[in-house]
Amino acid sequence: MTGSSEHQPTELRYRSRGLKLACLQWGSPAAPPLVMIHGGLENAHAWQPVAIRLAERWRVIAPDLRGHGESDRAPGGDYAILDFAGDIAALFDTLEIERAALGGHSLGGAVATAFAALYPEKVTRLFVVEGLRPAGRQPLEEMDAIFAAIREWTDRSGPGREPRCYPDVAAMVERLLAADPLMPAALARELVVTNVRPCEGGYCWKYDPRVRENDLISTLGPEPRHFWERIVCPTLLVYGGKSWATNPASDGRLAHFRDARVEEVAAAGHNVHHHQPEAFLALLEPFLAD
Repeated sequence: MTGSSEHQPTELRYRSRGLKLACLQWGSPAAPPLVMIHGGLENAHAWQPVAIRLAERWRVIAPDLRGHGESDRAPGGDYAILDFAGDIAALFDTLEIERAALGGHSLGGAVATAFAALYPEKVTRLFVVEGLRPAGRQPLEEMDAIFAAIREWTDRSGPGREPRCYPDVAAMVERLLAADPLMPAALARELVVTNVRPCEGGYCWKYDPRVRENDLISTLGPEPRHFWERIVCPTLLVYGGKSWATNPASDGRLAHFRDARVEEVAAAGHNVHHHQPEAFLALLEPFLAD
């Protein structure tokens, strides 16, 4: 399953939230897209042995997650599942992918499930190789509003949210008083003048505008099962019979999916696609072709 020179992928670059991210592509650009996300501490090349075969039918696209491979590191250490999912949203936008099959291994599987939950209309088929996190026990409350807020956050897939510019300090005082009408006007002005900096065209707040976005995500906190419950496409969950990971068919996690099945590869461990690539492809190819 090793590749010769003609099987070498094309290297692509794109941007997400101020980071320069890398991506590999195998196959014809005209073929149906298949996005495959690597596991933690790996990179896109981890998919090469199976990507070569899949590229006979698919346009296989494998990004290097932020902080991995040739992609930039996040200066603030922003490596949460939703940070990665936002980068996948940027990848879809940059490559103008309207709908695609999607999958991932381990960390990449968790990212893929989050993306499929947030963008169900963009994912035709989902496969996950040992990438489910613990289900969690938080009661299901107001998930529609929470997911709408998260999707708005991940939709901001450009180079980063630009700070709002105000023409003068008075306009910023007015903005603060509108947000907090109980605040005395004198105090509002005092707070504003200590929290602004000059920018092109006027003044902006001193804080990084992304701080507000990160605070939103950290306080919402839906659990993994809430993501799984929102995935609408057919889903294949692949597990290794010799892996340390538990099988979701026996531990209850499978019940949180609408349309999913579990397949176990007996002679494989956690890295199923590395340990038993032929057995893995024997499961994946017909699933994608259905």
